[in-house]
Amino acid sequence: MTVPCDTAGVTIVSRRVAIAIAAWLAAGACTAVPTQTAGPSGSSFTPATPEPSATETNPPRAVTVEWRPVELPMALGPDDPISGPVAGESGAIALVSREGQGRPTLLSSPDGTRWRISPIEAGGFAGQAVALFAVPGGYVAIVREGSPGEPPEQLRAWLSRDGRSWTRGGVLPLLNDVDLQAAEGGAIVVCSYGEEEAEGTICLRSIDGAASWSLVTDPTGDLARAEALDRIVAAPPGFLAAGSLDGQVRLWRSGDGDRWTLLPADERLSEVSWTAGLVRGRTGFVLAAGVRERDRRHGDRTVGTLWYSPDGLAWAQLPLPDIDASGGFDLVALGDAYAAVAIHAFFNDVRASAVLTSADGRHWRADPLPDLLAGWPPRLVALRDHLLALQPTDDGGQRLALGLLAPVADPGPFPTPTPTPTAPPPVPSEEPVPGIVWRRLPHLGPGEIRDVAAGGPGFVAVGRDDSGEGGAAAWTSTDGETWTRAPDSPAFRLGAMETVSRGGPGLVAAGWIYRPEAPPDRAKIAAFWTSRDGVTWERAPHNADLEIGGDVIDGWNNGVRTIVAGGPGLIAVGATDRGGAVWTSTDGVDWRLAARLDDGVPADVVAGGPGFVAVGSTGEEGWQPQARAWASQDGLAWERVQPDLDGPALTAVTARADGGLVAVGAGPGMWTSADGIKWAWAPDQPALDEGSASDVAASAAGIVAVGSRPCPDGQRICPTAWLSSGGLAWIQAPATPNPAEGSMNGVVARERVFIALGWTGPQDEPAASVWLGLPGT
Repeated sequence: MTVPCDTAGVTIVSRRVAIAIAAWLAAGACTAVPTQTAGPSGSSFTPATPEPSATETNPPRAVTVEWRPVELPMALGPDDPISGPVAGESGAIALVSREGQGRPTLLSSPDGTRWRISPIEAGGFAGQAVALFAVPGGYVAIVREGSPGEPPEQLRAWLSRDGRSWTRGGVLPLLNDVDLQAAEGGAIVVCSYGEEEAEGTICLRSIDGAASWSLVTDPTGDLARAEALDRIVAAPPGFLAAGSLDGQVRLWRSGDGDRWTLLPADERLSEVSWTAGLVRGRTGFVLAAGVRERDRRHGDRTVGTLWYSPDGLAWAQLPLPDIDASGGFDLVALGDAYAAVAIHAFFNDVRASAVLTSADGRHWRADPLPDLLAGWPPRLVALRDHLLALQPTDDGGQRLALGLLAPVADPGPFPTPTPTPTAPPPVPSEEPVPGIVWRRLPHLGPGEIRDVAAGGPGFVAVGRDDSGEGGAAAWTSTDGETWTRAPDSPAFRLGAMETVSRGGPGLVAAGWIYRPEAPPDRAKIAAFWTSRDGVTWERAPHNADLEIGGDVIDGWNNGVRTIVAGGPGLIAVGATDRGGAVWTSTDGVDWRLAARLDDGVPADVVAGGPGFVAVGSTGEEGWQPQARAWASQDGLAWERVQPDLDGPALTAVTARADGGLVAVGAGPGMWTSADGIKWAWAPDQPALDEGSASDVAASAAGIVAVGSRPCPDGQRICPTAWLSSGGLAWIQAPATPNPAEGSMNGVVARERVFIALGWTGPQDEPAASVWLGLPGT
């Protein structure tokens, strides 16, 4: 029986023998039927007819997979690239390349159980195949010819009936790799991204057994514009492809592999962010795709889902058992059944999590993952009614397992019912939140304001000027409404002020300075500035404790984040190339490293709790940062509090009038604490649907958090604020009636008035901006 199969790097094997395929295919013809059909060149072919099976006439209600190990005749090590296995009409083959070996080693098996080593016959290709797939009557290998980086490097097709004897085919123009391939009838289609001078997706077609290749017809250019073409399958008559265009999942159809048409968008796929599998079985198509799930506490994530369509046009999401599919699925169709391996993925923690099966593509059941497949996700290949699972091992090698389909006699109702959603906990009742009306003032010139404090003539703001060579910048105001830029100073050159506080001679600001003459790993240093009036600034002397490492790209987050008065005089927290750090000073001029925090990076610090409380994140690069909090009695010795603090990174903390604390962060995540030691998460509520809070301030009028959230167009971020009376129940207050690109970075409270500051867009040319928040409705 000829069986369709689909995996990464595996073709869909057609039920019909190729039309006018070259002579090497004629000898591999399948079971004949009396009717003969003339091909384009006048030659005839005999279409293969699948032998009927019990499952075709009376399909079982459910199937399962029994797994057993397969012993290969050779060990596959980390330095043995393998192409395949792929399943053809006569069995499965794989090509193993080894360094110093003239041509690959052939592994072949008629049933996936017994494998043998066979040499590639003389005259066959040499080198490593970049793609290997099956076509009706044989196999095609795409081989890179020439030395890497040295012309004339090119891709060429080679053809074989049995994997041992290979015949030279045609050169594939414009391609430097092959990502997708499928064969149906007399057509073979391969797709990838083009060379540097040929941008976009490129697909080639061959109708003469891979002897020659030509660009497919793309009348509207939509196929070439695809940001990604993820899967292509044979869909007799023709082909179906899935990918993304203009940020949306789309599908293309072709009747002959040459002329492609973009299908109308299905609104039900609008929430899908990526596709990772498309197969065609006896009953229809199944699409594996990722859908974004909203999770403030743990951060938004994309989870794998399965979709079904009888024709490739209208799709419906399938209910699935309760499994971990955070990394999607490896999906395969066996004609009479479907199978998938669910994948757990959390950054570098990637592993198989369950095996799913379906008899009709619509209803799925899950079985526990067998020990044989524990570890890295395997790659599935369909071989008749068997499954092959090629799995990477921890030592870099590969192992093979065989899965045998078996009907389930009494499966019970399936799919497994999904858990009934539970209602979120009620939002605690708090005092009514006073209304705040925001008014954006005229922007203050190019740059970005990072922080503001009461001091100097009334208020002092600090940040960075993005004009010219850039540098630190400061602004002052007597009333929060009229602002004056402090004169430029040599002390500002190549710097950025991130925070400002009362202290020292009057005011102290901090951030970082860039030293272009220093080695890259020492180009950035922590910097402090002092001022009596907020107008004239001096930079504090540098010392060894201010060496933080990194430059503006590698280590861009390094620097001082926040200053607070207290302890020995002043306390500052921030990041270095070794993690979190705390500095202290008695006068705001001489700063010394007081502590290193190996378990995270603090973003803000406040006087409260046992003395001082800092909040921040794990600070790990490549991971979604998680919340952290620390406490100290004197600002010198710090301990992490509540180790199980579960949520996204915290960015700011403030003290309420009653002495309690409120912390905010990404998500947006909102937390409260009575003592700075034990923290409570604000329950989910409509106002906290999306966004990220950058700062928070409290007064007798209430609590205001500021930050940004997605603009209505979904392409930019817009400034916004959240209001609360106690820190657990929140409402949202847009910064302006007509949202404009930008972000509120900081906020300060004076009596019942709030002053927020940040930038407005475009983001690559920000303008320093200030908002006034006044009582209102």
